Amino acid sequence: MGAATVAVAGPKPGDRVLDACCGAGASAVPAARLVGPEGVVDAVDLSGAMVDALRRLCW
Repeated sequence: MGAATVAVAGPKPGDRVLDACCGAGASAVPAARLVGPEGVVDAVDLSGAMVDALRRLCW
């Protein structure tokens, strides 16, 4: 579902994306792949545990 949402939004290389309620990154990770190293994905969630899970995926 996250990848499909990102596909509809259509971020391009260099874009900035906000993923509110990011969970463990189902949308943030595909968005980051599309915006590339010149882009930025800001991923926020009320659950610290979910953000920690996303951090482990990314670093």
